[in-house]
Amino acid sequence: DLLILVNLDSWSFYAIGSMTPSQRDLACDEARQLLYGTDRFSLNLVSRFTGGVSFVGDFYSTTPSPVVGLIRGLDYDIARDVLVGTDNTHLWRINKDTAECTLVGPHGVPGLEDVYCDPITGRYWGVAGPISELVELDPLTGLLISTIGLDAGPFTGIASYGNRDTTTSFCMATANSTGEEART
Repeated sequence: DLLILVNLDSWSFYAIGSMTPSQRDLACDEARQLLYGTDRFSLNLVSRFTGGVSFVGDFYSTTPSPVVGLIRGLDYDIARDVLVGTDNTHLWRINKDTAECTLVGPHGVPGLEDVYCDPITGRYWGVAGPISELVELDPLTGLLISTIGLDAGPFTGIASYGNRDTTTSFCMATANSTGEEART
């Protein structure tokens, strides 16, 4: 129930504050420095300073059918400036201000647990936890494009390390097996 800040360079952790215990997943709009969360039924704004949660709205579909199921995954799509969420059967675009959901399409992935929007390529990825597969979804139709079997599981989330410094040397005192300093 804690919002925790993780420094990926030193792997140090800092607890920012308590969130509402029912928060399921988080998505970050880095440009606006906004953090969104879902309790599966509603969209919330999460304070990045305290972890406190503000209600945005209950998820609702722009069409009568299909209705929005329990949102299982949430991420921010930079290219389209919307949130993206998955329920058991469909991929949805979610308005950040109203929680209005627009159907992208059926994904056809049993047990889809999460969705990740790659900010560089614009590709959508997800994990099918029970069957331990990494899946690629079409961002325009929601349909399954490809699957990659994973060696272990079940998996329930997916994320990226993001852009990292590729020129800084690490482990300065010890060279690696090629005789050069280790780098990320």
